[in-house]
Amino acid sequence: MLIQPYVENSISHGLIPKEGKGFVNIDLKLNGNCILCTIEDNGIGIDATKAMEGNGIANMKQRAKESDWQITWVEAPSGGTRVEISGTTIN
Repeated sequence: MLIQPYVENSISHGLIPKEGKGFVNIDLKLNGNCILCTIEDNGIGIDATKAMEGNGIANMKQRAKESDWQITWVEAPSGGTRVEISGTTIN
């Protein structure tokens, strides 16, 4: 439930406004009981994407805070946006 809105945003706000071909890469890594999910696109970029940030993302950030998950938005090497979601799994 935490990953889907960021993948959807990547497509809707990062790739659809972009001219040409786009990609979304979703990477999941497990290290012990810690998980890192990286969602990266080559869309229109973090500044333009953040300008479109709405209540949905604000709600997801609040939900992440309540569950001790960390969410970081950074500029991707591709010029698009990278979202990193990390936290501890329940055993």
